[in-house]
Amino acid sequence: MVCKFRYFLSPTFLSYTIGVVGCTYACLGQDWKCLAGGILLLSGAGFLSVRRLRRLRESLDLIMEAVENGDNTFRLPSGHLRNASVELFNAAANRMGNFLSEEKLALEVREKYYEVILEHVSTGVVVLDGDCDRVVLRNETALRLLNVPRLALLSQLPEDKQDIRDCFKTLQPGENELLAVHTRQGVRQLMVKVVILVRDEVPLRVFTLNDVRNILDEHEMDAWVKLTRVLVHEIVNGMTPVCSLSSSMLEKTSLSAEQLHDGLAAIHATSQGLLAFVENYRRFTSLPKPCPDIFYVKDLLNEVGSLQLLPPHIRLTVRILPDDVMVYADRHLIRQVLINLLCNAVQAIGEKPGRIDMTSELTENEHVLIYVSNDGPAIQEDAEQLFVPFYTTKQGGSGIGLSVSRQIMLQSNGSITLLPSGTRGWNTVFLLDFA
Repeated sequence: MVCKFRYFLSPTFLSYTIGVVGCTYACLGQDWKCLAGGILLLSGAGFLSVRRLRRLRESLDLIMEAVENGDNTFRLPSGHLRNASVELFNAAANRMGNFLSEEKLALEVREKYYEVILEHVSTGVVVLDGDCDRVVLRNETALRLLNVPRLALLSQLPEDKQDIRDCFKTLQPGENELLAVHTRQGVRQLMVKVVILVRDEVPLRVFTLNDVRNILDEHEMDAWVKLTRVLVHEIVNGMTPVCSLSSSMLEKTSLSAEQLHDGLAAIHATSQGLLAFVENYRRFTSLPKPCPDIFYVKDLLNEVGSLQLLPPHIRLTVRILPDDVMVYADRHLIRQVLINLLCNAVQAIGEKPGRIDMTSELTENEHVLIYVSNDGPAIQEDAEQLFVPFYTTKQGGSGIGLSVSRQIMLQSNGSITLLPSGTRGWNTVFLLDFA
């Protein structure tokens, strides 16, 4: 109310009011002196209005210049001005300045937070400008992985680091490239990926670097430990009865023909089991080289479904969405994977009535998915354990079916996964993913 009252009593408003009244009275009474006074008052009011607008424009220019320069500390005088409109403008401008200062401070805190995170991650990050030469941002992990003391311009890299520059210049979004970096400790293998971002209408190329050697070594060692454990277990189980029988036979001074026959028969049976185990190992380690070709998923699923692998009490359904999905892989090897999954499903269902479903779908990113599902008992074991060579929970099982299937899918640039029980409404679901 105080501001409104002061606004109505401002000199400009009073000059306008008296001038209009005086001019009107002068025109009605033909009082030329009064008319001259009214015109003078109107001229004065106009001058005051122009001067006020000029001051407002100067204040606005000052504010815009400060904002453009990143200075949010500007403050305009307020609280003691006679002109209420100017005071209101200055107060609003000061509020905006306070808000911008708080936002700038919050932004600086967030940037510092992100910088700390960026410096402590195990992934190297390098950001280049549009011409792929000037380094806008990089963390210490990137310098360590690339084995360079500093990185400001790619063109300043030494001759022995030109493969780094070539990789950064030629790599496209969606592609991966293995970059070999020579260090005193040997060759370091880096997986390089890139995405393009736009900031202030300027394209930026953001590269991520990951040392895959240690990860691969850990997985390889873990796989060898698991395989060695299984091999030792099978060999010990096979050789224990052979050693026991042979030792018993050697301790006896005389053996009847029947005892000799029974002992040799047991040794023969155990030896046959070891030979079968060795044959399974040979099958696992000597898969045929894939011969990829393009084929329709519909034809393959229908072909597998017509092989009469299922007993009468198990019903098979096949669905392909869309109908013309194609895959580039070795048709015969993928058929073997599907047959293996169907046989496993039949064994899991057992003698009870059951259902098996094979469904193919095409994702938005052009991945072909094949789901092989059944309503038998859900698998309780760890999903990854099922793919360990020679690991089996079935009586008389070889334990190489799923491991061979995973090996085939890897050779086909795909993957096989056991999804959690209940996925898509089924107890057991295996997913084949073709990239």
